[in-house]
Amino acid sequence: MEEGDPGSAGTLLETHRGRQKVDYQAGPERLYSEIGRLKMELDWLKNKSGVSL
Repeated sequence: MEEGDPGSAGTLLETHRGRQKVDYQAGPERLYSEIGRLKMELDWLKNKSGVSL
């Protein structure tokens, strides 16, 4: 995988739910809402597991 190869970025973005399509044209409001959702999920997981970072 070469740096700067846009085709390889999609293979890095995999989750436990499987591959997800990356929409590079998504509006900023959708991206900010996704960031907020992920932060809430991370906080919940930290609380549930008792991990403090």
